[in-house]
Amino acid sequence: MQKRVFASLAALSLSLTACGTGLQPVVSGAGLSGINTFGRAPSKAGAKAWTILVHLAADNNLYRFGLEDINEMEAGLTNDNVNVIVLFDGSQKGDSAIYKIKHDPAGKNTTIISDKVDDKGAVIPSSKEIDSGDVNTAVKFSKWAVANYPAEKYAEFFWDHGSGIFGKGKALPTKGFCWDDNGHNLHTSDLTTILGATAAAAGKPVEIFGFDCCLMSTVEMAYQAKGIANFMVASEELEPGAGWDYVATMKALSANPAMNGGALGKAMAQSYLDSYKPNGSQNTGGRAVEATLASVDVNAVVGKLTPALNNLASAMSAAYPTAKAALDSLRQSSITFDNTDCADLGDFLKNGATANVPAAVKSAIADTQAAYNASIVFGGGVGSPTHEKATGLVIYYPRPDQSFNPVYANPANIAFGAEGWTNFLKASHKASDVARF
Repeated sequence: MQKRVFASLAALSLSLTACGTGLQPVVSGAGLSGINTFGRAPSKAGAKAWTILVHLAADNNLYRFGLEDINEMEAGLTNDNVNVIVLFDGSQKGDSAIYKIKHDPAGKNTTIISDKVDDKGAVIPSSKEIDSGDVNTAVKFSKWAVANYPAEKYAEFFWDHGSGIFGKGKALPTKGFCWDDNGHNLHTSDLTTILGATAAAAGKPVEIFGFDCCLMSTVEMAYQAKGIANFMVASEELEPGAGWDYVATMKALSANPAMNGGALGKAMAQSYLDSYKPNGSQNTGGRAVEATLASVDVNAVVGKLTPALNNLASAMSAAYPTAKAALDSLRQSSITFDNTDCADLGDFLKNGATANVPAAVKSAIADTQAAYNASIVFGGGVGSPTHEKATGLVIYYPRPDQSFNPVYANPANIAFGAEGWTNFLKASHKASDVARF
């Protein structure tokens, strides 16, 4: 059953029943300014090759999958040069804990053998219960983990429900990621706060961040990490219940801890998709399970794709009054996933290369397609012809019959809203009467 189909159905049910060298920051303000404010500094003594931070928010209907994934981490991790530090919050009251993952020679089983770490109250309160959807909790964990587990490269992964930019309905999650059923959830803007805290503590950008969550592989989420992370791994579509293949991920990193974030993201995406193929490691059936995952170069999204999209948006805005039918048809022909107000950007650009659109638009599409290709380290999907066409990133682009959510235009909520793509959406779509956020 789909992790995020499962999650969506369960959430609906609940709503119906209960309604080498490190870097050191030399000035503050890394991130959305676009300026990399990290200077050179020696690495900390005793630093490992990697420290992986996992925000495992399972205080919800995904609890059993969280336990399974910790077991998978234990089965796959075999290299002491890699730290895997998990902030765990389950559905049992008082079960919040920090685990330092250690290898389980018995393989994937039902018993967690990793040690709980005594953080002396830095993150876990005396009640042993955290709000895993609270940005302050996430920031505390990030700072504490970096201080206690120095590394050459850091990864930061978020585990739980995800909705992408906007959710589909009131009965389902409406925004963000990491839902705590007894607390809150994280918002798009919180990603900057959390990754920014990690990068500042580490003195270098986070090498890779990602979402073992639904629907988070968007241009907007990659852009949100501007200046504070190098790569992203995420899914355009709903995720199956078992989520990522942590056994394969930890084995790949254990075998080659010298790999960079893009290579790690690629290994994660490939093993994830393989695991859902017929008779894959996470699919006992003879038919593939629908799934997508991608490894994305954040710096290319910011430095190459965004300027190209700005030029494309200007060309499309200028052409829209006379080429409305052609441009609307192009959007309608582009593949979408569970969030139908988002389009697979690579598919849109591919279709645009042969569409009957004005020459200025077609030229801008070609430039944007080249920038997009440079931004995708690896992207793909399995399970259906549509999923097999997945290219890596979706972008908020309502269909012609859908309205534009004005919340998108506020950079305080969604940083990418300050870019030119917003101007095209405003020019081509009626604004919704009710802003969803």
